[in-house]
Amino acid sequence: MPDIKPSFELISGIETNQLLADKAYDADKLIELAESTGCKVIIPPKINRKVQRKIDKHIYKERHLVECFFAKIKLYRRVSTRMKN
Repeated sequence: MPDIKPSFELISGIETNQLLADKAYDADKLIELAESTGCKVIIPPKINRKVQRKIDKHIYKERHLVECFFAKIKLYRRVSTRMKN
């Protein structure tokens, strides 16, 4: 594919059961690519979609825990990257 998007490059070749992402990744081509590999797509649909997909809200809530973990790591980046003199 000469016109491949970065998100396609990220998931191509990865074997997984589920794809969790936020609304920014709600694109038909990306969802088709993930579903073609047998992956369960858990991406909330954008409000402007004509046909709204159902998602597993309990699994999507777990994504929030991961986001909070990365936010905490970013808070302590200064301490972890400080160089000794």
